[in-house]
Amino acid sequence: MFIGGFFFSLPIFVCSYVTNFFLFAALYSIVLGFGFGLIYMLPIRNAWLFYPEKKGMVSGLILSCYSIGAIAWIFLSTAVANPDNLPASVHILNGKEIEKFYPPDSSVADNVPNMLRVLSYCFISMTLVATLLITKKENPEKKMKSVMYMGGDYFTDATVTPTLSPKYTPG
Repeated sequence: MFIGGFFFSLPIFVCSYVTNFFLFAALYSIVLGFGFGLIYMLPIRNAWLFYPEKKGMVSGLILSCYSIGAIAWIFLSTAVANPDNLPASVHILNGKEIEKFYPPDSSVADNVPNMLRVLSYCFISMTLVATLLITKKENPEKKMKSVMYMGGDYFTDATVTPTLSPKYTPG
């Protein structure tokens, strides 16, 4: 979990120093996506072990918290990047809609790198706490086996299943 969280937090921090758009896009989309992909199913799989009869409910709850969490980060991002709540001053007509932007020399644009650093600090802190607090419930379907001597080979596997067991019959 820590490795995935590291690959999720590190590109955000590195992007705060990048000035090339294509490098920024590659780091933010590919490397950050790789890190998120590593940690995406871990809480869901762990919750399935604790609630085997309610897999759909816990999956839906965790996935909805992912979405609600994204809403919470909007407020932190805005507080860091635009603390004075300045309105966008550049207006561009794009078809039928007017898009609003901040100019590159505005205080909001200057605060964006700091915002990315603050977010990366928050994400790595949460990753550390989650790594320390997460526990795994033992799967009752798998049998525990201790070290045993079988025909000259030692087998030490705490999660041996019948399909993985060696073809050995005591004679």
